[in-house]
Amino acid sequence: MATKGSQKFAILLVKFSDTAYTEPNPVAFYDDLLIRRGTGGVNDYFLAASLGEINLDGSQVFGWITIDTTRDDFIAAHPGRWDKIKGAIDAFSNVDTSPFTGVIAIFNVGLGDGGMQGRGVLCAPGDVNVTFLGHEIGHVLGLEHSFDQSARQKANWSAPGEYYDPYDLMSAMSVLSDAGHRFSPRGPLINTANLHRMGWMPADRVWNPPLKNSSDTYDIDLVALSSPNVPGFLAAELGGVIVEFRVPEGFDNGLPRPAVLIHEPADPNSTIIASDLASNNNEWQPGQTYDATLKLLGQTGGVRIKVISFDLRRKVARLSMTVMAVKPQLYNDKIERMPIPDPRLSSFVEAFISPIWQALASKADEIRFDEKQRQSIEIQQNTIAQQKTAIEVQAGQIRLYRNVLVGCAIVVSAAVWFLSRHL
Repeated sequence: MATKGSQKFAILLVKFSDTAYTEPNPVAFYDDLLIRRGTGGVNDYFLAASLGEINLDGSQVFGWITIDTTRDDFIAAHPGRWDKIKGAIDAFSNVDTSPFTGVIAIFNVGLGDGGMQGRGVLCAPGDVNVTFLGHEIGHVLGLEHSFDQSARQKANWSAPGEYYDPYDLMSAMSVLSDAGHRFSPRGPLINTANLHRMGWMPADRVWNPPLKNSSDTYDIDLVALSSPNVPGFLAAELGGVIVEFRVPEGFDNGLPRPAVLIHEPADPNSTIIASDLASNNNEWQPGQTYDATLKLLGQTGGVRIKVISFDLRRKVARLSMTVMAVKPQLYNDKIERMPIPDPRLSSFVEAFISPIWQALASKADEIRFDEKQRQSIEIQQNTIAQQKTAIEVQAGQIRLYRNVLVGCAIVVSAAVWFLSRHL
């Protein structure tokens, strides 16, 4: 079930006995940062990023409270991240956190750790910004890390490409965020692949090819994701990828320039598709074409996406979408559609398969030649056999004629002898 509506968080502000004099911000700051609308804070962020599907209305701030332990003793008694969050929950014995979606434990000094664990978020003073809190709250709501196509690793414990989609909040803190706002860094927005998975992207704002398996080209306009008030499509989904248009405004103000982005959804993650993998450039600009069509060993299919132009006044990008149909294959009197290999691997597959295919084709030609020779020899052998039979028949006839002649000669000789004796 999609996560929608009000997502209430309990925000717990905690100080230690040896740092009680340190209060990074007044309570009203956290109310503005996380709850109140119109402040440019986290609640405004999720309203914008989810296209109005979720908010943090109803969240509450509790504290500051000073607990009767020092920072070092607290860390020693609470070694894990959830242990620390649970320590903050236990300090507010009069607060029932069970009705809340999650808990945000904010300590007045750093604890050497920070982030999401379970249904809680652990924060230090330096973590109170929209990007960090949005990312960790996103985890609580069900969002997971986004990827790029590179083999780069952010840390020795992270996967290749993880945290490297700079246009998606779920790659924080390696993202294109803004600066200069009271709650900066802020942004970027959440990519459309993640919005689609979370159920936050309205179906009528997504363009899909109108025909299931017919080749054609379509010219469409995509509206900037940061301007959902502009009528039109916010995303296009075709050929296993989702396309979006982003401009530097609002919570995307940290983006360097307008760009079309292409993502491949891979539940529960997403991967941004590079326009230039060698330089890890993920922007698609006017004149560039994403070509994932396939023509391999008689098979076809895939899509081609060309960026035509940007109209920043209207907040739209014009794209040309080409869909190449998959050739039906006859099998057991039914039409079956053969699955298309990953188009991005087609060149590799072509390079690997072609020599083998050529060798097999050459061998097949040799086999066909040998078969023709065999058939020719069989025909010759049959002809010789027939000729041999005819010769044998003729030889038999000759032997018969010879025997008749010999008999006749004997009769003539006997007659001559008889006449010579009696005449």
